[in-house]
Amino acid sequence: MILCDTKHFEALRILREKIFNFLTLEVYFPYCKAIYSGKGEAITLKDLADMPPGSLGNQTFFFLCHHKLQPMPGYEAHDMKHTLLGFPANMLGEICMQYFEFGNGNRSLPVITVMLFGTFFMPEKYPEYRRHFARGRKAKQLSQIDLKTYATQPVNQLRSLWNL
Repeated sequence: MILCDTKHFEALRILREKIFNFLTLEVYFPYCKAIYSGKGEAITLKDLADMPPGSLGNQTFFFLCHHKLQPMPGYEAHDMKHTLLGFPANMLGEICMQYFEFGNGNRSLPVITVMLFGTFFMPEKYPEYRRHFARGRKAKQLSQIDLKTYATQPVNQLRSLWNL
């Protein structure tokens, strides 16, 4: 079958990643930015860098630098969740994090949208999605926690405290 050939599979993988990135950058992020902007004081990259070594904020600084990202005002908690939960800032990491969020009780439109599109674009990863959904169910409900208030706390201590 022609779709099973490596060259075609690679082309499909690149196409689905481009579509997902477009939906993420041009639809999802602007939507979230409109919803979450203006909620509290923005945290800058310098603020994160100056936090105690090993803290959630400091580790988020390294996460953002590693992925060549800047914090989006009002969206810092999302980046902190990536850091706290260990999900990379890529297509699979974002989908897995949203499955965790759903398992953790977050039923927001952005979470459901990423899960649906992610499952459609990467159905072969469904066993991994299920694992992160189950992990979310076991953890303390993060939507009830203002992560920015814990930015100076040791990230490993928070993971233990919240069963992550």
